Amino acid sequence: MLSGARRRLVLSGVALGAMVVGGGGTLAAAPGSAPAPEGLDHFKCYTTTKPAFKRRSVEIKDQFVSGKTIVLSVQTLCNPVSKDKGKILQRSAHLVCYETRDSGIDFKEQKVSVSNQFGKQELTVLRPASLCVPSLKREGRQAPAPKPDPASVVDHFRCYTVEPVETEKEVQLRDQFTAVRSRTSRLVRLCNPVSKNGERVRRPKAHLVCYAITDAERFSAVGVRVRNQFGLLGLRVLRPQTLCLPSLKERIG
Repeated sequence: MLSGARRRLVLSGVALGAMVVGGGGTLAAAPGSAPAPEGLDHFKCYTTTKPAFKRRSVEIKDQFVSGKTIVLSVQTLCNPVSKDKGKILQRSAHLVCYETRDSGIDFKEQKVSVSNQFGKQELTVLRPASLCVPSLKREGRQAPAPKPDPASVVDHFRCYTVEPVETEKEVQLRDQFTAVRSRTSRLVRLCNPVSKNGERVRRPKAHLVCYAITDAERFSAVGVRVRNQFGLLGLRVLRPQTLCLPSLKERIG
């Protein structure tokens, strides 16, 4: 069960103001920002414990590669998050990200340009790192209900490490755990929407770009249960790691 303070925090999110949406399928750009995709939440990702997990092989296809990857273990849990009082679109749709090891995929470094509410940046994409799976989450020991299906509203994502880019921003973040000031330090991940085992990609232009963060207040670890296409898992959420922004991407080399 949620504590009284956390229950009030979750319910108060209903009153958050909406983002302003511009034409052409992008969010209206605030001063200093660049065009970004609509229809995709921001996500705040936390490191977790690594429970026992049965490794499995899946077929993936994104805008860089296609082939088989082995899903190894849980890396992070990502909550939809309000950044600077923005609206959360899909409150029940989380992401659980798993470490992966490719099998027979020859990935070559990529040069891309990304744009989002932090502006435009050129990146060197280094290597595959993880697969993020739409998931349901519930605090405590009880399993989340099997519906609504989060994969019906949020794509899977294939995340890659990039050459870190210093990106210092201060933001106000509110998710289902905390409301806190947070500071980004550097850009560390690019996540492509990806087809897993032939599933349809709903928003092929909507990527996530992730930034290492440090919260202004200490985070108290919390136990959760998550449910997704890989089954049920109990996790202990340990500490904030990244803030992921909806982003557009272009290949430049």
